[in-house]
Amino acid sequence: MRNHCLLLLFFSLLTVGCKKELISTDFNKSVEIEKAKTEGRATGEICTIDTLKTGEIIEICKPANWNGELIIFATGNASSFEPLHLPDEVAPFIPLYTSKGYAWAMTSYSEKGFSIQSDIINIIDLQNRFIKKYGEPKYIYFSSAGFGGLAVALLLERYPKVADGGLCMCAPIGDFQKRLNYWGDFRVLFDYFFPNVLPGDAIHIPEKLGRNWTTTYVPAILKAIRQKPAAALKLLNIANAPYIAGNTSSIEQTFQLVLFHHTFFTTDIRQKLKGQPYGNYTKVYWGTGSFKEDFKLNLGVQRFIADKIARENVERYYQTTGDIKAPLVQMSATLDPVVPFYNFTMYEHKVIEQGKSALLTGMPVDRYGFCPFTPTEIVNAFAVVIQKAKEQK
Repeated sequence: MRNHCLLLLFFSLLTVGCKKELISTDFNKSVEIEKAKTEGRATGEICTIDTLKTGEIIEICKPANWNGELIIFATGNASSFEPLHLPDEVAPFIPLYTSKGYAWAMTSYSEKGFSIQSDIINIIDLQNRFIKKYGEPKYIYFSSAGFGGLAVALLLERYPKVADGGLCMCAPIGDFQKRLNYWGDFRVLFDYFFPNVLPGDAIHIPEKLGRNWTTTYVPAILKAIRQKPAAALKLLNIANAPYIAGNTSSIEQTFQLVLFHHTFFTTDIRQKLKGQPYGNYTKVYWGTGSFKEDFKLNLGVQRFIADKIARENVERYYQTTGDIKAPLVQMSATLDPVVPFYNFTMYEHKVIEQGKSALLTGMPVDRYGFCPFTPTEIVNAFAVVIQKAKEQK
């Protein structure tokens, strides 16, 4: 999925305009671009875009006036319904960033979906490619949003000298299993309150659901919750899903966003984990406002049992520890429907337990939405990353 907030992540601090053409390349061929102009002056930016044998696409941009600092951008994850790609929406902003002297690099990753282990390897390989070609940077910063933030947090925990600092925005770094449970519970509850609207169930996603998501199933979801608004509110309350009270648009957006992520990543994560991680066999649902109705809900809701191997793989590969080795800034919205705010607080607790609270800066934003940050907020967060990284040295 392409995270629209990535568009703003680094480049919004610059107010001038520019244009950069994104050029696709054939296998093992490189394209060099030296064409960006900012405020009427050539930046001397050199960008190379390569497609590797694995299908992974990498881009490295180094300005002629390189300040010796490198930013590696950990992009969001492509669903199994998408080809591997670099986020097109970021491309026009790269010259703005390199015009300030920073080098920039990113990868599409070599695998789709929640491939956290290969994502981490791809990021490290990208860093090594840059170093081999241009030399060791004075400072290396990681940044990301969404699932890419999990890769950044794990990199800073597992690899002591891989980077000098990182920025995680709206990232599922508190408890990945809890996030999977949140998506699964939402679908189970949706099927209970709105039966026969979506094909499949919480652990079985038919291909037609993804293929016809926008044209058929988003309208069906909206029609269902508009016809039964009381049931929609009960579902949100039981699932503890964020929305703005009295704001119909936020309610509809929460339904679309959570069900979208469940639809497009459930099959993938099951394959990656070699089993089904979601289970609600012993879960007790409550929050309808009536004990009798809660009792009926728990009798009628679909039940699933998680596979032990899948749960073990979540713990082994996807869970953070909080044992960061370099400064990390985490930024989250208090009413994020995709990555609930408990990720922010749970990660803070993990870091405190590890005795690393001096390395973590939390920047909560009291707002609804998935990565709903303003340019100023993003700029301030990244400035803290740079400041903390340089203080450490």
